[in-house]
Amino acid sequence: MTVARVTPSPKAVGLLVLALVSSAVLLVFSPLRADGTETRAPAPAPPQASAGSGQDTPEWKVIAQFQEQTEDRVFAKGEVEIHYGDFILFADWVEIFLKTKDVRAEGNVVLQSPTEVLKGETLVFNADSGRGVMDGALGMAQPSLFFEAGRLERLDKTLYNLENARFTSCAQSVPRWQFSSSRATVKKEDYVILWNSVFQVKGVPVFYLPYISYPLERRTGFLIPHVGYTEFKGFELNQDFYWAMARNMDAVFKLSYYSRKGFGLGTDYRYIFSDGTAGNFTFRSFFFRADEADEKPKPLEILSRVVYEKYLSASCCSIFRPPSSSRRRRIVRPG
Repeated sequence: MTVARVTPSPKAVGLLVLALVSSAVLLVFSPLRADGTETRAPAPAPPQASAGSGQDTPEWKVIAQFQEQTEDRVFAKGEVEIHYGDFILFADWVEIFLKTKDVRAEGNVVLQSPTEVLKGETLVFNADSGRGVMDGALGMAQPSLFFEAGRLERLDKTLYNLENARFTSCAQSVPRWQFSSSRATVKKEDYVILWNSVFQVKGVPVFYLPYISYPLERRTGFLIPHVGYTEFKGFELNQDFYWAMARNMDAVFKLSYYSRKGFGLGTDYRYIFSDGTAGNFTFRSFFFRADEADEKPKPLEILSRVVYEKYLSASCCSIFRPPSSSRRRRIVRPG
């Protein structure tokens, strides 16, 4: 049997190669996957909003019994509630100027933010800058400062100027103590500065200070003096100096004067470490004069007391008299 050999022509070979290449190209760029589903090119990512774009501007949310809006103004009346950024505003009526972000409110005005609550009769402020003025203001600022003022000017999120103001940290209807002043500056979570201030106890004026700076956080400096009277010691004046040594330790140095007895010194030291170890050291020393009832005056007495606490507490108390008195007592008592 004879087998004939067929030799393809060059033209046929060229057409075959062209068909194979075309099939491969169609397979690669076909909109169908191998499983028959359609493939699409991924959509381009949306452009990022710039810092000044409108997407970063908070939106106004107004809830009220009656609203009226124009192109650049919103008026709301009747149990009004306004939300803008971190602010929440309640009032009887509110007027908003949309272009400038200025707000006017009257009647039972309450302005809330994450760190403060202000209540007053009227309010004019800018929602973007936070600057504004409130009349007949009552307020609370962290950590626990209560104040009221005939007029309050809010300079920014942390700084106020007040006129005819009163301050206290007591929550009672009649505060145990308070300062009243003709004007004041409050830096939230930092300090209060008062001019022409009067310190009151249960509403009774105790003393006047032309100027005082009162820290709201731990800060080295003199503390408010303590004044009192007892039949045994007479008039009593205590002045403490606070030393903020570090975040985990502090100390108080005490000086006391007693009109009938003499004076005293003292120190309180506290510490705490990250492992939970904590301790307290207390020292007191009193330099008392002789009693007036005795025929012979007693020598100067020094009464010292040291208390150290760490897990188990112990105290040491001693009374020292000069050599003319041979008595000396020392007591050590476990806590």
